[in-house]
Amino acid sequence: MSNIDKLLPKFAEITDKFVKNSIRCDLPSIFTIIETENIKSLTPNEKVNISIVNFSKKPLKVSWINYEGDERKDRTSKIDKKTGSKVNIQTYSNHVFHLYFDGNDPNSESIYFRVPIDKQIFYVGNLDDLLPEYTANLNESSWINNPCINLTHLEEIDKLVSYKSDSLNKLETILTRSTYYDETEETQSLIKSFFDSFNKNNKFIDAFFNPLNRLDTECFIKRISDYDVDCERKIVPSVYLGTEFEFTLVNDSGMDFTVYWIEYSGKPTKWTTVKKGSTQKLASYLGNVWAICNGQITHVFHLGQNLFAKNRCSVKISQLGEPLKIDIENYQAKTVDSMIIDENDLEKYNAKQGQIGDCWLLSTLISIYAAYPEKITSIFINSDLIESTGIVALRLWSEENKCWRLIILDDFLPCISNTEWLCCGPSGPLKNRFWVSLIEKAVAKQNGSFTNLDADLCSIKTDGLFRMILGPMMTDSQVIKVPTTDTDHKIFNELVNNYMQKNVCVLASRASKNNELIDKSTQMVSYHGYGLLDIKENVCDSGLSFVKCQNPWSNGGEWGGDWGDKSNLWNQFPDIKKELNFENKDDGAFWIEKKDFSKAFSYIWIAKCVNN
Repeated sequence: MSNIDKLLPKFAEITDKFVKNSIRCDLPSIFTIIETENIKSLTPNEKVNISIVNFSKKPLKVSWINYEGDERKDRTSKIDKKTGSKVNIQTYSNHVFHLYFDGNDPNSESIYFRVPIDKQIFYVGNLDDLLPEYTANLNESSWINNPCINLTHLEEIDKLVSYKSDSLNKLETILTRSTYYDETEETQSLIKSFFDSFNKNNKFIDAFFNPLNRLDTECFIKRISDYDVDCERKIVPSVYLGTEFEFTLVNDSGMDFTVYWIEYSGKPTKWTTVKKGSTQKLASYLGNVWAICNGQITHVFHLGQNLFAKNRCSVKISQLGEPLKIDIENYQAKTVDSMIIDENDLEKYNAKQGQIGDCWLLSTLISIYAAYPEKITSIFINSDLIESTGIVALRLWSEENKCWRLIILDDFLPCISNTEWLCCGPSGPLKNRFWVSLIEKAVAKQNGSFTNLDADLCSIKTDGLFRMILGPMMTDSQVIKVPTTDTDHKIFNELVNNYMQKNVCVLASRASKNNELIDKSTQMVSYHGYGLLDIKENVCDSGLSFVKCQNPWSNGGEWGGDWGDKSNLWNQFPDIKKELNFENKDDGAFWIEKKDFSKAFSYIWIAKCVNN
């Protein structure tokens, strides 16, 4: 057995000690970033400059691992054995490097480590050998100890965090001891002191829950407090899709242009120039974004789209269409801060289900928010401080203990790209509202991972989520099976009665007979959760009653029969169209008339509520 195999349990043991004594991840430790599986660089996130400093008294060698998991010999650096020798590497967070602890020995012990977003310095070797001039940077660094050396530095590491002992005690108390939430002065003072421990330059990181845990999809995490939403954004970040892409620009415009690459962070970087009458050949990757600018106008183009759909294409500047009247270097996107919920929001639902199979959770949140928006607002604590602290605090009801339980999270969410969330993300006109995503993450933390929210894996389900959000105002629950034919509208009338009594109702569509994702007979998603937004009876004295439903996808999967979005009946009955404020939009929301209700839905979940 190699030394590294022997030391992996020790890594786990020390990591456990860190978690029990501190919830901070900025300790000088490699334990949060050492890689033992899935050893390959992921989609680049933020550009970083890292330094690897050698205190091991042996020559080191470090190589980049590419996106396919191959070691790039042409991207290898060596570090002299002289104490304090270092190498500087320009790279990206999420990239993986292979570190050899003896650069002269091809069979040397080695580890793989992934570059985090918040560390730039990596010390290799024994902490006892650190030179004094480096100790000041310990709290902004990671320490990599040669596995050939015993990991006996727990006391030293503990000393390094003693300067934050007061904050650490607060964190330990609020995360491990104070599991209940109430309005007492003691609890509120504790919560306030916890929030006071963090600020814009020192945001909270939750070491008890990693959003990437058990996710099979390649992704990274991003803070919503650092995510400014620009509804008029013209410059979007590059996305790395792994395929090399070459293109040639032909300047037939009569003007000189500067060529910019749009980084993965969205920052434009000056690359080269293409003078009038000349051509410029460029090598990049599929999914990258480029721009050309002459100081007054800018053309932006995406590799893989439109004129740049094919590799090795040649495109004339005159073909690029209408330019943006901006100087890319001075362009500032119009942004708004990330928020939870605003009482003036007209939208009842602004989220889109991601790659997690938790339509049951999202449809339940849709229905609760439609019936009791104040309940959603009330479970967030100090939501106005998320942006400045990175702390997300919620209270969720514990049915077992008959009390509110305090849940603390950071505001990191998993992303597939700079513009697409893996979990539920904002959608529609309110792209800066993250209340659905953060409740989803809170429930994921209770279940161990986002993956465990899948309907087949999660133990909470709709009834449990009802209770977590509604608390003691929920007195009972009920599940109604909807028959395929409801000619006397008995079930529909029962739904209406519950809705009028302010009970919360969640719907499940019928399963497709042919195992289709979209049932051809209804155009709805097969056996899928739908939220209930509204019910209107006898609209315009027509004798017709309607239910308004919402698909958590926020696009597609809408009822396709009479009174569906594409139905001609809306034009035949303009008064009903006006009364129901109908709009033909692909937003997942639709109206369905009571005669068709049993065709579309198979179950109704109901939370009986006391309205006080």
